[in-house]
Amino acid sequence: ADGGPHSVQVWCPKGQKRFPRDVTELDVVLTEFEKITANYKQSVELKICRKAINGFYSGFRDQLTNTMAEVQKLKSLKRENTKLATAINKKRRRLMEVKEELIR
Repeated sequence: ADGGPHSVQVWCPKGQKRFPRDVTELDVVLTEFEKITANYKQSVELKICRKAINGFYSGFRDQLTNTMAEVQKLKSLKRENTKLATAINKKRRRLMEVKEELIR
């Protein structure tokens, strides 16, 4: 479906939802590369050349999707790290408060 003049189609594995905040440049690159490859493949007549194009595209797609998965894992780890750091800082502050109360 067309989302308007500022929308961009992105690649998405079947059965997975994508949220706008999760879209990266790699998603756009993969979608555009898929379109370019499909158009180019249609212009090639030799079956062996089309097979080579398919092989190249498949390898590129696999490598890019693996990179995209790793980027998502990294974002998730960073988010979790931030939450843990916040919790540690709250506990550290509370510990200092209790320490000061005990000293008094």
